[in-house]
Amino acid sequence: MADKDKRGFKRKTIEATIRSKIKHWLATIEDIELRDQVKAHYIVTGGAITSMLLGDLPNDYDIYLDNTDVAAKLANYYISRLPVVENEMTRTPIVTVPPEGGRVEIKVKSR
Repeated sequence: MADKDKRGFKRKTIEATIRSKIKHWLATIEDIELRDQVKAHYIVTGGAITSMLLGDLPNDYDIYLDNTDVAAKLANYYISRLPVVENEMTRTPIVTVPPEGGRVEIKVKSR
């Protein structure tokens, strides 16, 4: 099919696809309380939706959390699952949340 003939996915298909992807991702979060918090505060935006509207399969999904405390907990959850490497050059990432809100930052202190 030529690009000019390509049709985008229907709204219900887009919603079902996103729900399925989110469901599979949430299932990987073993902390049930955190999983429920993430479920209550996530937003899917970006190129995935645009791609499907244009009839393409998305490369990835942009997920935002509308609660900085939940975002920080999720960042710390993933950091806690990083392998521990006995190496003096390895640093543990630090999660910070600005007191006025805003973006949760993950920093790795350099020597």
